[in-house]
Amino acid sequence: MFILSFVLEDWAIHELVPSPRRRTSAMVLVASSYVTWTYQTHTFSNAVETLVVLWSIVMIQRILDNRVRPTTHTSFYNPSGSSIVQLLGTNPIITPLNSIRYNTSAANLSLHGLHPPYQHLVASLPLLLGPALLLLYHIRKPTLSILSAFSATILLSLIPHQEPRFLLPAVPLVLSSVRLPSSAVAKRYWFGTWIVFNAVLGVLMGIYHQGGVVPAQLWVGQQQQARGTGLTEVFWWRTYSPPMWLLGGQEVLTVDLMGMNASEMMERLTPAMGDCGQQGSRSVGLVAPTSSVELDIWMEETRQDLLFELLWMTRRHLNLDDLDLEEDGIRGLLSRVVGRRGLAIWKISRVCADSQ
Repeated sequence: MFILSFVLEDWAIHELVPSPRRRTSAMVLVASSYVTWTYQTHTFSNAVETLVVLWSIVMIQRILDNRVRPTTHTSFYNPSGSSIVQLLGTNPIITPLNSIRYNTSAANLSLHGLHPPYQHLVASLPLLLGPALLLLYHIRKPTLSILSAFSATILLSLIPHQEPRFLLPAVPLVLSSVRLPSSAVAKRYWFGTWIVFNAVLGVLMGIYHQGGVVPAQLWVGQQQQARGTGLTEVFWWRTYSPPMWLLGGQEVLTVDLMGMNASEMMERLTPAMGDCGQQGSRSVGLVAPTSSVELDIWMEETRQDLLFELLWMTRRHLNLDDLDLEEDGIRGLLSRVVGRRGLAIWKISRVCADSQ
């Protein structure tokens, strides 16, 4: 993915920015952005989407510049001899339509977490672009790239579930369209701010954001392999999807609860523990960020029905996908996400009368 990003992304920017002077500036901004050397060097689906979007815009730009003449074909190869009408009558799977149907349903997106419609504008874009947003005021004439970036941002803001990574394709589009300050002093101060911003965010997003997922999955697999009596079923909540191959072939039932709310999570988790006297060799674990304050209610000492036993924990984990400015406020958000940072694995068991 590093090679693809290095070649195809730079090539696309070379095509989209005709001026050699502005092209050099665009290449420097994109290359120095933490988004490029964290997200774009990994095999995220959003990283692949970034390359697809860039080259789609390159093709459109070539057509507009009359460098490529579009050719319309009125027929297509079909060895079976079936007509289009017959094919449509077989209930074909139309992926974009299915995607729209899924992402416009609040019931589906509640599994991942719901956000206010302004989340992308007030949180996602500043998190991805930082001081580069200030350069938008210097744009004299909107380009195809900048129009594509902001029209997509507006459309994605209509979807209730919003994460910064959804806007990754917009980053090179914006950075290749902005102009640096003309004043030498302003340019010097801006570059200083840009360097600090990317250094800090590079550490946060490259090391700490969801940084405990891989170590946690490795620990689960190692415990099962070493003892043979590790967790038999593990529920993952509010994390990236756990990489199954890290289990090393160990038979551990893994359930990804994504970002569903706490009450729904416990409704899924509680039946897995079985009723009193029926647990047998079943051992259920929960992997969740320690910044999820909803778990505090279930861990209170006054509760007599469930027992949370901490098995493993790392502090090198930030859950930046769970940002709720509307409910927490800035101070409360920092206190919860940064102050209570970490990822933990608990063994959860039901407390029965005969075990008390």
